[in-house]
Amino acid sequence: MGGYTHILSTFFMKIGHHITLGYSIVLLATLAVRPSFANVVLWRLVYRDGDTYHVDAVWVFPGREPQLYSGSAVAAFSELDALALVPEGTTQADDIKRFRIFSQGYLFQSPTDPAIIGDLRYALLPHSTKPLWGIRVDTVSPEEHVVMEMFRDPSGSNFDELWMMIRGQN
Repeated sequence: MGGYTHILSTFFMKIGHHITLGYSIVLLATLAVRPSFANVVLWRLVYRDGDTYHVDAVWVFPGREPQLYSGSAVAAFSELDALALVPEGTTQADDIKRFRIFSQGYLFQSPTDPAIIGDLRYALLPHSTKPLWGIRVDTVSPEEHVVMEMFRDPSGSNFDELWMMIRGQN
């Protein structure tokens, strides 16, 4: 193992945040580690434990101690959750299935707007559960297509926070 793979492996063996020490990391149902926006030192961690997704970020740089940025958790959006929104066989049910495939199953229902189903894989801030995109379901008109929505907010405060994290600062 070399480079960032080694650094990330070492980091996972050191932390006791949501992931247990050592090799028990393989017990997690789902783990995704992706570089955050426009860099290779700040990584987004999305991992599933039961019916819950956890999102954190880690800054890794050779020769420096990794920096963990704690995020939050959201409930995973299941196929049963989809059936609670729209009936099976409707256009929107099919759209949700396609979105599940597109997002590799990393779906969650927005805690602030239950009509939004987000793709948890990507976010502007790597420790945030606010997705870059999602779909809006209309339970009143299940035969209409869902609406794709974007949630990018490149405001000064978000950019400043991202830049701070890329530099490994708290």
